[in-house]
Amino acid sequence: MLDPRSSEPFISGPAVATIGVFDGVHRGHRALLESVLMRAAALEATPVAISFHPHPIEILARGVPVHRLASREQKLRALAELGFTHAWLLPFSPAMAALSPRAFLDVLLARLDLRELWVGADFRFGNRREGTIDLLRELGRERDFTAEVFPPVLDAGCAWSSSRVREALRRGAVEEASRVLGRTYLLEGRVGFGRGEGGKLLVPTANLVFPEGTCLPARGVYAGWSEIAGGVVPSAINVGRRPTLTDDAADTVEVHLIDWSGDLRGKVLPVYFEARVRAEIRFDGLPALKEAVARDIEEARLRLQGKVPKIGDPVLPPIEGIR
Repeated sequence: MLDPRSSEPFISGPAVATIGVFDGVHRGHRALLESVLMRAAALEATPVAISFHPHPIEILARGVPVHRLASREQKLRALAELGFTHAWLLPFSPAMAALSPRAFLDVLLARLDLRELWVGADFRFGNRREGTIDLLRELGRERDFTAEVFPPVLDAGCAWSSSRVREALRRGAVEEASRVLGRTYLLEGRVGFGRGEGGKLLVPTANLVFPEGTCLPARGVYAGWSEIAGGVVPSAINVGRRPTLTDDAADTVEVHLIDWSGDLRGKVLPVYFEARVRAEIRFDGLPALKEAVARDIEEARLRLQGKVPKIGDPVLPPIEGIR
């Protein structure tokens, strides 16, 4: 059971905090987070970003795909880049999900001298999402902090949102997803020790392994970038089931680093998706597939000429010191 009375203070001194899942840390999130930073500076308080790990859906709806837009590490790096020195990842669990709204707030107040708590307009908290914005304001008056509600940030009448990013990725519209995120869409995967079929039959590829629940773009071929030792290498990226060769049971991500050679097996490879080249196609045999792969690589090379990825948060090395 969670016992807030046994917790040490998260920070010393007054805090201005915000709480949310912040999946992807998109432009709407960033507007809220930047407001928190400004308010903290004005009040001479510490800005704190409060989030959850694992994603609440993993606990509340077991078996439902999460389609996570960012890993724990990516989220922390993005928060650090914005200027947060303190990020509190609450260990979301069935016990936490069962807390009443008042008990959940007690967990926060036991560790923070909270002056302001900023939330999005759709924020709900506590067991069965019973805690409303009105209840949060009422509890704030009781406990001597102010609840501030940040309105949705609209773009042509539509809010920047994680759902909007996922919907764009489902269509393969990685450029639209990147516009909502405010940076080129990033996947980080560990390069696996594959069967080597791609290198023998077609071109060498790095086959990426991702945590379960990672949101992948629609099946197809993409032009993008791979980050190697702080630099970027133009890449052709295939997402799908390789229907001509193996017709795998699950989607895989294979990355061909254009005009680059080296051994990446076992390493984490950040990959940025710039544009979609084509949808997944089943070809009539290996010769036709080879011709298509050659065309894909040249098309990816053309799509990337004169461009650089818009990287919203540093990838290598990871930022140290964020709590």
